[in-house]
Amino acid sequence: MRFGQDYHRYQVPEWATFYVPYLSLKRLFNKAVRIAGPTKQQPNFTASILSTAFTTKTINS
Repeated sequence: MRFGQDYHRYQVPEWATFYVPYLSLKRLFNKAVRIAGPTKQQPNFTASILSTAFTTKTINS
């Protein structure tokens, strides 16, 4: 099952005016990806998170 075919079933009527049309959003996203072009190297977010999380700090005693 595809998200775009079924998501409207879960919309709340009171919020209907605030929903972004899925197909329009998908087209904008795909256009942005094409404009950005291929990247040479993907950023390694995991490494930066882990290096920050597991950095040891010296405690002055």
